[in-house]
Amino acid sequence: MKPPLQHVVRVCFFLGCTGLLPFLCISVLKWSLQDSIPKDSNPITAPGERGFPGSETDPVETTSCEDCSLPARRLATEQDADAALTSSPAPAFWPRNMGDNAKTGSVRPYPHMITRMCILGERNSGTNWVEKTLNMNFPGGQPLRSGMVSSDCYRHKHWFHFPQLMEPLVEDGDLVFVVIRNALDWLLHFSASPHHAHNHHGLPMNEFLTRPWTGRPDNDTCPTEPRLWMFANPQYEPYWAVYGGPYAEGPIRDVLQLRAMKIDNFLRLPQWIPAGHDRVIFLRYEDLIRGDAQGFRNLISELKAHFRIAGQCAKDRMPPLVSMGYKGSDYDPVSLMRLEIGQVHHRQQVNGTALATPEAVRAFRRGADLGLEERIGYKYDYLPSYSI
Repeated sequence: MKPPLQHVVRVCFFLGCTGLLPFLCISVLKWSLQDSIPKDSNPITAPGERGFPGSETDPVETTSCEDCSLPARRLATEQDADAALTSSPAPAFWPRNMGDNAKTGSVRPYPHMITRMCILGERNSGTNWVEKTLNMNFPGGQPLRSGMVSSDCYRHKHWFHFPQLMEPLVEDGDLVFVVIRNALDWLLHFSASPHHAHNHHGLPMNEFLTRPWTGRPDNDTCPTEPRLWMFANPQYEPYWAVYGGPYAEGPIRDVLQLRAMKIDNFLRLPQWIPAGHDRVIFLRYEDLIRGDAQGFRNLISELKAHFRIAGQCAKDRMPPLVSMGYKGSDYDPVSLMRLEIGQVHHRQQVNGTALATPEAVRAFRRGADLGLEERIGYKYDYLPSYSI
């Protein structure tokens, strides 16, 4: 008798899927999926592999890891391409009315009690600060969990997500937060501290923006089983069609394409999570930190008013708390007001930063998806007008 898919995935994640465990987890997961997935669909297998539609009749042009700077391979089938070209849905960012009046476009009341808050977002976007602050204000949660807030509800918070993996892991009590930061401040911080990107340390900004998003052959290997990317620490993860966007599979062009792909992926979450439009909340870092983090305090008050949250007294009168330690409990307190006014996007100019050079500005304008940036509320008209 095969174990339920949900139990298989949970065991894999609780074990951490380290070392040889990814191979075991993948094998058991695939075995569990055999009877529940239609014969013409394998959500975990990448296009072009054995067992995936098109693997026999539509061979895929792949890139070799001997030269990961090659262009990304094409999508395996025309059907995949047509599906991928569907644009990500229009985002609904907080602040927005969380009341129950449908005529005002507000969020409908969510019927289930919130027992877990899930944080997603790219590196250097403020996710640690958001996680710590939410834990300070909402100490409830289910037994055997470290707290109300988690950065590993589905995949790790920084990585691409996809519906077939999330489906058995999403719980009725999940409230999902996606944190996004403006591209310029994000790039300045990410280039200074490129977590999980060993091949991009210590680069001039122009090179950081244009170097292919691939690792060094001496300490980063391309997996022979593409499915393993979806369970292990991906480092320089290639893009797969299962992530849902209008992009070709294969190695990612550069950090700016990575940003566009990741934003597109996160914007699809409300479609992949049941009642997602009622409980996936998109947050701009700038909205939270505004006014010495008054924006974050307002968000906490609205969450208390709109959702039934485990461990929360119905007549809670506690004022919202905001963490002054920016990244974890061992970091020194910081001035949130200084952080706010120090932001390039707040000052509306890049003078005195690594983005102030003509080469960096041109590279940004060439590589950034400015249309997508505008859809999520960011314009960069204050950049110097160097010809591309």
